[in-house]
Amino acid sequence: MVPNQGLQGIAFFEATACLTLLVLFIHLRKDNAASFYRLWLLGWISLTASSFSELILFFEPYPVFRLVIAGATMAAFVLFLASIVQLIAGNARLYWPVLWLSGLLALIACYYESRTSEWIETRWETAILQSVICLASGWLLWRANRDNSSHGAKLLAGAFTLLGLNNMDRPYWTHEEVHLFRFVFDHFLNASLGIGMIVLLLENAR
Repeated sequence: MVPNQGLQGIAFFEATACLTLLVLFIHLRKDNAASFYRLWLLGWISLTASSFSELILFFEPYPVFRLVIAGATMAAFVLFLASIVQLIAGNARLYWPVLWLSGLLALIACYYESRTSEWIETRWETAILQSVICLASGWLLWRANRDNSSHGAKLLAGAFTLLGLNNMDRPYWTHEEVHLFRFVFDHFLNASLGIGMIVLLLENAR
């Protein structure tokens, strides 16, 4: 069993980091009107909602919060991938279709996670899909910027890649001795995504 006190600290760290970065993203919104940034901002709002739902779940163990965590996290990763695609492609044609797709995959994630007995457990279907999305995001960023000196893009690519690799065996996390470290690493990488985007935006502005 994963120690609740340790998980509470991890959840508090991620919620605080996500909220702080969300304030920065909203502040930078007026200088970044591109469609890729709107998708990223929507994705970060979803990730922030997921982190706060996880924190609230420790105090109010309602099943609905477990579904919010699964759906919001899946929607966030889909929106992040779409944001990266539009950043690389430089067009806005994917904006509305991606919103529908993120909602659909969020509902699918909610369906699978509603069949688990414990909120901390994750289904293989959800873990694999999230890993594929993260690995695809990392690969696209790295491929598009391998000849570029953008540190923000490389940081984002590395964070997405590590996040995808880390989450592949997420259903086993509650059965391993190093499970708490895996949760810490997962939440740290989520925060790293926001830091990487901040660096990328500052580099583009410069």
